[in-house]
Amino acid sequence: MFNWIQTSLIKHYKWFMVLLLGVMIVAFVFTIGNFSPWGNNGPTVKSQPFLNHDLSTAQGSEAVFGRGQLSLTLIYPSFFGPPSESMVVDYSLSRAGFLYMANELGLPGPTNEQLKEHIQGLNGFMDFSTQAFDQTRFSAFVSSLETTGLTEAYLTSVLKDDYRVQKMQELLGGPGYILPVEAIHATQDENTEWTLETARLAYSEFQAEIEPTQEELESFYTDNSFRYAVDTRAKASYLKFDPVNYVDNEYSPEAGEKSIHFFTNKARYQAAIPTPAPIEKEDGTTETPEAPEVTLADVEDQVIDEIRKDQANKKAQEVAEAFAYKLFDSEIENGSEAFNTAISEASLSLKELVPYPQSAVIMQDGLTNQTLGRVFNLNDSRYFSDPIQNGNEYVILIYQGEEPAYTPELPEVLAKVTIDYIEEQRRAKFTENGATIKEAVQKALAEGQSFADAAKAQNLTHQTFEAFKKNATPPTGFGADLVPQLDNLNESDVSDWVSATTEGVLVFAVKKSVPELASESEEVTAYLERQKASTSNVQYIMQEMMAEALSGTQFAQENAEI
Repeated sequence: MFNWIQTSLIKHYKWFMVLLLGVMIVAFVFTIGNFSPWGNNGPTVKSQPFLNHDLSTAQGSEAVFGRGQLSLTLIYPSFFGPPSESMVVDYSLSRAGFLYMANELGLPGPTNEQLKEHIQGLNGFMDFSTQAFDQTRFSAFVSSLETTGLTEAYLTSVLKDDYRVQKMQELLGGPGYILPVEAIHATQDENTEWTLETARLAYSEFQAEIEPTQEELESFYTDNSFRYAVDTRAKASYLKFDPVNYVDNEYSPEAGEKSIHFFTNKARYQAAIPTPAPIEKEDGTTETPEAPEVTLADVEDQVIDEIRKDQANKKAQEVAEAFAYKLFDSEIENGSEAFNTAISEASLSLKELVPYPQSAVIMQDGLTNQTLGRVFNLNDSRYFSDPIQNGNEYVILIYQGEEPAYTPELPEVLAKVTIDYIEEQRRAKFTENGATIKEAVQKALAEGQSFADAAKAQNLTHQTFEAFKKNATPPTGFGADLVPQLDNLNESDVSDWVSATTEGVLVFAVKKSVPELASESEEVTAYLERQKASTSNVQYIMQEMMAEALSGTQFAQENAEI
């Protein structure tokens, strides 16, 4: 049914590709990889039952969050940027709840025509300048599924579930009613055309003299001591198995072994050959000859070196696995004389790591945060990890207990508190200064100056934009985060100062064109159709069920706003 669908998911949804790739990598490492901490020898993972899923398993997590992530992609307007992590979690859990209820009621899935109609109403594939379905966007999405490892069948199943979720929401919400005047007003708001200008001040350019007193710092610390609390930190050490220590420089590979390695990597060797210099011909043109075809004889020394390194990598892995097995099979206790003897006999060195919390694992000693994070799967009973590949090396993490959480006294974090206090005060003054700038700009406008001249007089950067509708993709450089300011603007108005992370902005409404619509207008009819069912009651119906369903999971405290 997707024959009418086909340019590139990577082009339009790069953030989704990155997130999806991360999910696939995590799923592989923790469920399939040779050194999975969830294997038979690893610690037991606490079950997290949620409706008919177990969120502690890869299958349950994928069914809720993997499918939920894809579903959110299909309805989330792309110009808003990637949704936040909390939005993905809340949406995925809520979606799973609606699906559970739909299954309990036996709510049927869509017909082909109903599914097609559902797809054509998705925000993710809508051209917001025309409010129409954009076939090109959808075709690009579907034709690029193969690059993500997904299939059209998987996408279709998610879309069918989303259709049932929508119908479940309509069923719970019951019939809704919107007054014609309300529909006209809302449709006019959506289709109002704006011509806007902005004036900006970079936060980095704003200077403020702030010299805090001891009393101010003490008061700030008392109110914000939670910001300086130190989480429980894992204490760990590690053993490194470096392939460099296992290279056999005397090994001479046989001819067959060298040939296999050469032909396997021939494309790489060929690409490394420099391109010959162009040759000038008698007729004045130039010709670049092809690079000579590489032969085994040309790179034989490199082939031998690579074969030795490959052997060394395998040897390092074998030694690491043998050492981990020895600790397990001989039931060697952590820190015991037998433990120290085993390390000495293997010519290894136990290296300590700086204690670190699970919430902020940062690379140290060349160990990646993914590698270091594996220590949180260990405990006093299973104190050593399986061999972990860390770059070209293998390491075994050794659990050494933990340092308890605590809140440091002010003297210990005085420097950080001072920086935070100054930054908070600078932010407040930046906002106050913005309000002063707005008054000056408004006064200049009242005196007949242009917005551009008034902005420049305040050392602001001025910018103009082409006219656009509120429900369309904002012009490049305007910023979707400024669109809400239009709710309170009339023509010739200046918005409040918008204090963002990197800048402050004033928005000036040069022109505001409100369309004249009647209740019979096509736009109003379309709006009423989209709003035909009210879901105002859904939140209250869902909250009680979700609170109970999430009580046994890590999301138990986050169900209040689902």
